[in-house]
Amino acid sequence: MAFNSLMNPRDYISWEQDPSTRESIRLLTKAYPVDSTLSVSGTAKDLISVAPGLPTVNMITNPSMETGNPPTGYTALRSAVLARASVVYKYGLKSMKITPPNAARGEGALWALGEWSMGEPLSISAYFSDNAASGKDARVELIAVTTPVAGLSNIRFGVGTTATFAGAGWYRSTFVMQPNKEMIILWIGAVTGGPFVEDETITGDVTGVTGVVRTVGTGYLVVESLSGTLACDAGRSIETENVVGTTSLASAAVKKIQRSIPNGCQLGVAFVTATKHATVFYVDGAQAESNFNGTDYCDGEQGAYMWWDGTAHASTSRRWRKMSSIRSYRLYATRDCYVNYDQVANRLGVLPEDRGEFIPAGTSFGEDHPIYLNKRISFVNVNAGELPRVYGLVWGV
Repeated sequence: MAFNSLMNPRDYISWEQDPSTRESIRLLTKAYPVDSTLSVSGTAKDLISVAPGLPTVNMITNPSMETGNPPTGYTALRSAVLARASVVYKYGLKSMKITPPNAARGEGALWALGEWSMGEPLSISAYFSDNAASGKDARVELIAVTTPVAGLSNIRFGVGTTATFAGAGWYRSTFVMQPNKEMIILWIGAVTGGPFVEDETITGDVTGVTGVVRTVGTGYLVVESLSGTLACDAGRSIETENVVGTTSLASAAVKKIQRSIPNGCQLGVAFVTATKHATVFYVDGAQAESNFNGTDYCDGEQGAYMWWDGTAHASTSRRWRKMSSIRSYRLYATRDCYVNYDQVANRLGVLPEDRGEFIPAGTSFGEDHPIYLNKRISFVNVNAGELPRVYGLVWGV
């Protein structure tokens, strides 16, 4: 293994966490009840582990489809039929049932997200299921409902990963829009051999530049992931290059390329079929967050450190970071056990620091501020065959 600066033992001071003055006097803002029984005698278990996780705000106000039938806030796309389902669900007690008419891909539902600043990242996601194993599919898509470009609306701004129904479980589709994402519009002449189709790759017949068609409009294509510069994008105003669809075999001359960052446009999150099919599917756990990467699903019903900003299932929701350091605890042990701090307890350890602190059965124990643990509290049985239970309250920040 090649040496790097992280392997320099002279930098040992950086290995230890030294809380700042601000951290040392900070109020203990998080209380975390713990109650755990050892699962396997002789095998240590974490009573609590420090895993702060990522904070987020879910901007979809009915994310688990609990209110309304069809679910409040969602509108049909391409004549799909929407309903609330109470038999198949992942979160809460409901989901959204979508019946696609099987006329085209992209049939499903839309949630209006509202005006968006393109300087901010956006991550969208949702869980999909068909409650079977049809092999069909669905995904999230980002729609620019309005744009600053005259004549353009309802543009597919990006598509998420495809959730394929390989079984009866739930599959998550995600899409992340990085800040200042461009909208690339190819204004084209008459189409021959077509028409162009969404999601096909087009190729420039002069430059060989490729791109993926996201929206087919009258006289234009909206393209994502353009691999280079087309001839007319190099300052020429004449029609010098054709683009050809690899699936449709459609061809058209590119008359002009327009690149736009549609700042302030109205965005929508779509939950739709990825390919044309008639399979009924379900949506649950919808999320839209201003993060550079998607995070775990959040709504106010999902446990500690998550809450609604207003009415449950009718407001945005957010998640605090979990505990980033343990500062105080008060616990009780039902059986003799070893408890270790920021290390894994080892009942067979030769040295006391390997085994951990010995806690007799029926004992309360704990430490007050200002301890500082940033990994775990671990415990294991002392006596062979016993499964001690440890419970109490941990405080931290």
